[in-house]
Amino acid sequence: MCVTTQAFSHFKLQKEPHRARLYRELPPIWWSDQAKRWFVTNPELVRQIQTDTAFKVPDYDASPITERLGIDLTFTNRLRQYLPLAWEGAEHKRLRRLFSSVIAANQNAAIESFGEDLRRRLSHALASDRFCMVADVLRPALRIANMRLAGFSTTDGEALPDIESIPGMFDDRLSPTGRKRIEQNIRDLYSRLPDARDEESKLVILAFTALSANTLLGSLAESLLASFAEAGTQNFSAIDYPAELPATGLPLIEKICITPCEIDGEKIAAGDRLRLFIEVEGLLASGKPEYSDLYFAAGPHRCPGQAYSRRIWKSLRDELATLDVFFEIGAIEHRKNDCVFNYIEKLELMVHDQE
Repeated sequence: MCVTTQAFSHFKLQKEPHRARLYRELPPIWWSDQAKRWFVTNPELVRQIQTDTAFKVPDYDASPITERLGIDLTFTNRLRQYLPLAWEGAEHKRLRRLFSSVIAANQNAAIESFGEDLRRRLSHALASDRFCMVADVLRPALRIANMRLAGFSTTDGEALPDIESIPGMFDDRLSPTGRKRIEQNIRDLYSRLPDARDEESKLVILAFTALSANTLLGSLAESLLASFAEAGTQNFSAIDYPAELPATGLPLIEKICITPCEIDGEKIAAGDRLRLFIEVEGLLASGKPEYSDLYFAAGPHRCPGQAYSRRIWKSLRDELATLDVFFEIGAIEHRKNDCVFNYIEKLELMVHDQE
C-alpha cells in the first residue's frame, strides 16, 4: 500500500507528538513516496524483518557521496569499516566479538566513572535554581563513561570534539556541510588518540563513539522526561522510575531487501529500502513510552551494549531517587533537522525549596 498523506512528514514520523496513534492507524507496512522506501509500523513485522535473511543492513559506504559531490570523507569511511551494524555474515560476527570483548573489559570502569561524575555534576547543578539536565549533567558524564567503555584513556571529556554530531553520518538526508563537519570531528578525535595504539584499536574507539554518542544519551533523556511526566509530584526521590528504559533515542533502523519477497501481502523488490520503527511496540499499548526489547533491536544485530545501557540507566535512576528535591520542568528542545534520532538537546529543570 502507498501512503501519500501530507498530514505529517514521513521523514519525521518518529517525532510526531501523536505518533502512537499514527502507528496504530497506518498500515502494518506501506510505501512512502516521500521517503522512497517501505515504512514498517507493526512490531511483529519489525521483529520478523530483523531476523529474515532476505534483508541486510545498509553498509553506510560514503564513497558514492565522495564521488558525486567531491567531498573528502576518508575518515568517515575508515570508521565505517568497524561498525558492526554496517556488515552481515562473518565480518559482522568478528566485529561483534571485538565490541563485546572491549565492553567486557571496560564496562565496570565506565559505570563507576559515570556514577562518580553524575553525583558531582548533579551536586553542582542543584546548587543553582535552574539547570539543563542534558547539557550540564547527562551529556558530559556520559561522554566520559562512553570513552572509558571504548578504551579511551582521557578523563577530559569536555575537551573532546563535538562527538554527538558524529552519528549524523547515518542520516541519508544530511547536508554536504553536515558531512564535512562530521568528517572533521572524526579526524579531530582520531588525532587525540595515542600514537602507540594500533590502527584497529583507534578505529574501534571511533566506532564506539559513533554508535553510543546519541543513542544512549537520547534514550536517557527521553526516559527521564517520560518518568517526570508520569510522576504525581515533581520531587526526584518520589518518582517511581521504571526498572527498564521506558523510551529510546533511536526510534528506527533500516534494512535493504536482497531477495524479492512478500511481507504482509506487499511485494518487496530487491534493492528496496525499509524503515523499521523499533519504538512502535513500546508505544502501541497505551500511547505512553514503555520498555520494549525492540529498543535494542532483534536478531543477529541486537545491540551488544544492552547490558551496559541498562546499568547506566540503573545508576542514573538510583542516584536521582536519593535526591529529596522539588523541581519544575522548563524548556524542552529536540535537535532540529534530525531524521534518525530522538535527541533532546535541552531539558531544563527549575529547582524549588519545597513543593
